[in-house]
Amino acid sequence: MKRQTMMAFFAILICIAYMLFSGCTSSSAPDIRAMNFTTITPGKLSVATGTSYPPFVWINTSESDPQARYTGFEIDLMREIAKELNCPVEFTSQPFSAIITAIQAKQYDCAIDSLSITGDRQTKVSFSDPYYYIQQSILARADDNSITDPSDLAAKNKTVVASPASTGMDLARNGLGIKQENIKTYGHIRDAIPELKIGAVDAIVMDYPTARSYYDAYPGSFKFVGQPFPQKEPYGIIANKENTKLIAAINLALAKIRADGRYDNLLNKYHLENMSASP
Repeated sequence: MKRQTMMAFFAILICIAYMLFSGCTSSSAPDIRAMNFTTITPGKLSVATGTSYPPFVWINTSESDPQARYTGFEIDLMREIAKELNCPVEFTSQPFSAIITAIQAKQYDCAIDSLSITGDRQTKVSFSDPYYYIQQSILARADDNSITDPSDLAAKNKTVVASPASTGMDLARNGLGIKQENIKTYGHIRDAIPELKIGAVDAIVMDYPTARSYYDAYPGSFKFVGQPFPQKEPYGIIANKENTKLIAAINLALAKIRADGRYDNLLNKYHLENMSASP
C-alpha cells in the first residue's frame, strides 16, 4: 500500500473513532450549559425561597453575608444545581403563599420552598422532577391530653395552624374537617411555634420533617398526634410555564447530582435520609 494511501486510511479511521466517541459522550452526558435556557438577568439564576422551614430552608442570622444566611437542604441543593447550570444563584425570601404568583409574574427564574407537586399547581407553573417526598403530620403540646387523635381537632373545636395555600391547609380543611374559623395562619411557620408552646393555638399541621425539626429543637414541649398521614407528597422546583428549557436543565442537573453522590451527602448532612416517604 502506498504511503499516501495508508495515511488517508488511518485518517479515516481516526475520524470514525472520533465520531463514535463523541456520539457516546454526548448521549450519556448531555451538556446542560448548552441547552439555551434563559434567565431574567443573563448569567444569574434568581431563586425565590422561604426562611423558616427547617431542615429545608432557614436563615442563619450569625452570617453577615445576606446570601450566606440562606441555609438548609433545599438551599444547598439549589446551589449545586446552579453550579451545573454555570450560573451564580441569588436567593430572595418570599412568603410561601406568594411564591407561585411571583413565578407566574416572572419575578424570579424559579423557586424552591418545599412545594408539593399537585394537579392544581401544575396548571399554574412547571415543576421539576421530584427531589424529595414527605408526609403531613400534626404537632401539639406534649401536655395537652385533650388531643390524642387527629379527629379530636374538629370534634373539640381546636385552633389549628396551617400555612396558607399549602397542602397542610387542604388537609386541615378537607381531610380533618376543621372549620375555617378554627384555622389560623401565619406568614412564617416559625411564628406559630411559640404560640403553640404557650397554648395560644392547639396544633399545627405541617410536613413531617419540619415538624420533627421543631419537635427536636424543644425537647419535651411537643408531641405528634397519631402517625404521619399516608399520602406521599413529592417536592419539586418550580418555574414559569413558558420556561421549559430551564426546567429541562434543572432536571438534568438533579439527575447528575443524584448520580455522583452529592444528593445523598446532602441528605446525610441534614439528617433527612430516614425521613423521606419516597415510594
